[in-house]
Amino acid sequence: MFSEFNFTSLTPIVTGDHKRGNRELLATGLMGSLRYQYWLIKSMEAWQENPSRPKYPRIMVDLDHPDYTCLPSRSNLKKALEKVGPVIQLFGTTGWKRVFRLELAGPPRCGTSSQPASARPKGWLAPYNWNFSLRFKPDRQLDILSDILDWQEEINKLMGFVHHYGWLGAAPQNGFGWVFLENPPQAEKLVSDNPVFAAEDIFLSKDETIGLKEALNVYYRLKKSSAYGKKQERYTESLKYINKNPSPIGYEIRRYLKEKCFANSDVLGKPGQNNGWASYIHVSHPVECNGGGCRLRLRFCSRSGTGGGILPAGKKPEQWVHECRDELKNIKVVAAKPAAGNTYPKKKEKPPRRDGFRNDSFGALAQLKVKK
Repeated sequence: MFSEFNFTSLTPIVTGDHKRGNRELLATGLMGSLRYQYWLIKSMEAWQENPSRPKYPRIMVDLDHPDYTCLPSRSNLKKALEKVGPVIQLFGTTGWKRVFRLELAGPPRCGTSSQPASARPKGWLAPYNWNFSLRFKPDRQLDILSDILDWQEEINKLMGFVHHYGWLGAAPQNGFGWVFLENPPQAEKLVSDNPVFAAEDIFLSKDETIGLKEALNVYYRLKKSSAYGKKQERYTESLKYINKNPSPIGYEIRRYLKEKCFANSDVLGKPGQNNGWASYIHVSHPVECNGGGCRLRLRFCSRSGTGGGILPAGKKPEQWVHECRDELKNIKVVAAKPAAGNTYPKKKEKPPRRDGFRNDSFGALAQLKVKK
């Protein structure tokens, strides 16, 4: 028995390969995004069940249990699984294998159209129109889970979420992984004001799309004028992408929003190898619509904190998404001005030379008649 789902990708899917070119799909490269989105689903359910004191599931923890081949140990294992929650029950952890195998059924097919496969790369292009099937097969026949969760029902719930709100693969904050599912399972409507997750598909008219591109051009020309070296090269690449059609500019839009809406916040990411983190806000690449407009997907995704809480605290995800939407829907383009520090005072024009006396003298001499 297995469950199979047929997908079409709208933007490149980043799963990695040996050349980091993302020109092939790897089932193992999808697993992290599926686990995380399942955690989002179960965390929203936990909050809805008890908003005042939600018990959020753990996304990863070692499951320390004895050998469960004998009946008493099986009982202990069941207690351990119930304690750590549904994410680990379904996706596994140290001491417990996940309950399904994920396969790419048949060779994935793609057309010839490609987009950049990471934020402002040089020549790293990947297909954005994959057609492929994901097949979920049971990998563990244990009656210990029969009265804890129905794995097929949970997979259907997850696939519905991926289609209506989510993504597949890595780097969704940079625009990647937006997919369309054929005959998708129904997804539950997101509960308003929940502290875990929010998503909205934004439709921009032709004029709004033109306005967005004009604003991005102004913004990145200013950035380029005050940058040098590698940063200047990056902004040059951004300007190139903005004027493409379709435009692979999820990263560029997110960077623009960071300055317009979240200048004093780290929700759009913090650089640093050891203490940095990726953006909580995802902005997909725009997808063309009829009439010259476009559609893009905005998300705000919380993360699991230490001790079972969620990060970040503060403003609700829905508020963040609405601020982004309002900014994109009400763009006013302002003409670019040179960046501070790169301007020079205009040279004053030199006044005309004051040699009128000499000119007049020469004219008088020319007309002088010599007396005989």
